Amino acid sequence: MRVTTPITNAQGITLEVKGGGKNAFTRFWTEMEGEGEDAHTVERNERMKKSKKFLSYKARVWESPTEIACGDYTIRFSFALPDNIPSSLMFKNKSREAPKCKVKYFAKAVLDCEGEDMKHKTVLCIREKPVALETGNVLKETSEIKTWMCCSQGTSELAAEFNKNVFTPAEHAEGELKINNGNCKIAVSKVTFSIEQVMKQHIGHHTHVDKKTIIK
Repeated sequence: MRVTTPITNAQGITLEVKGGGKNAFTRFWTEMEGEGEDAHTVERNERMKKSKKFLSYKARVWESPTEIACGDYTIRFSFALPDNIPSSLMFKNKSREAPKCKVKYFAKAVLDCEGEDMKHKTVLCIREKPVALETGNVLKETSEIKTWMCCSQGTSELAAEFNKNVFTPAEHAEGELKINNGNCKIAVSKVTFSIEQVMKQHIGHHTHVDKKTIIK
């Protein structure tokens, strides 16, 4: 804190940390209106919204002298974040449903003075705890292959293995795909690999899922 003009009637500095999230999307559905020959389908829509508080902390971090002279001051403080709060997030899509969501945190320091308080507010970028590094994990899935939506042609197994489970931007991910098609009557013609980003929102009894292909 830099003071360029002497401060009188100071009481101390209060730190306030808050965080919360908001999300919204538009849901569409159809209904029948009218009777007999006048019956017709009408489209309805509703904007779904939800908000939630994740963090609220307030404490006095410095009991200052009544008069603060000019100069630079350093006030150290610390506080513990809850274990289960989500990371900072900002998402928006311009699709028909217009889904959007955000999780935002901020810290505000207030120098309490008689008359007009001095305030400073800044946004905090919160990250969730890192995932434990694992190696040698293999994901397997066995699917029944059908033709004409009902005629079973057997099963096919796909196994995927990566050198580890945590990667950083610009890092090369090494993986291997194995296909066991011995129990299927239809030959494999093409294998497609993709990484998708999935954003799922729940508001009341309604859910909206937004998918974005990162790599294909």
